[in-house]
Amino acid sequence: METVWKYEFPIGDIFDIRMPKDSSILHIDTQNDVPCMWVLVDDSEECENRRFRLCGTGHSLADIANECYVHQGSFQMYNDSLVFHVFEIGL
Repeated sequence: METVWKYEFPIGDIFDIRMPKDSSILHIDTQNDVPCMWVLVDDSEECENRRFRLCGTGHSLADIANECYVHQGSFQMYNDSLVFHVFEIGL
């Protein structure tokens, strides 16, 4: 059954999220000052790990330059003083 799930994720360079195969990222933002990703999933599918890179505005992506990556969304934190960008690695 298709459902929207919310995943919280850490403020860190690279992180993995385990979600059902072929899930689609709908939105990235904060909720109660916690970074979150809302994802359309088919909960009958097997789960897989998906890898993400968090990058602040002006920060280098050199560590993943040789890999395929796709921008999945951006969000603001700390009274809008910082903007972070979420890239999925390995697409």
